[in-house]
Amino acid sequence: MIEFRIPAFRVSGEMVSLADVLREVRPRGWSWRLHNFEGTSKLESNLNVLELEENIRASVDGISCSWENLRRFADDVDQPIDVSLVAFGEDGRCVLVIEVRDSTYWRILSDQSDANSVETATRISRLG
Repeated sequence: MIEFRIPAFRVSGEMVSLADVLREVRPRGWSWRLHNFEGTSKLESNLNVLELEENIRASVDGISCSWENLRRFADDVDQPIDVSLVAFGEDGRCVLVIEVRDSTYWRILSDQSDANSVETATRISRLG
């Protein structure tokens, strides 16, 4: 795996949001799982953060998300604090991990044998 880290906040003080990160990902037929979420939702959002956190804790291996639902979810997140998203290729192998830790940095792990995930991770790393 190749690892990239970028600060969660730009020099200007603006936060790198989950939506910002996912805009750098191109849909590739990957399946997605949300393994961890701690954060806040936007005021105008219907996202129930406490319910989501409980559902993730109750799951064995995270919550499955379609690409479209994941993008909508990211638009509802105001501040990601601790988040872990995992993308799996068609063969079921983990190809990409997107994490934010303690609202301080984004950590992107990419399967170095998968050119699409390496290209995606490299694009995300340029947000920093």
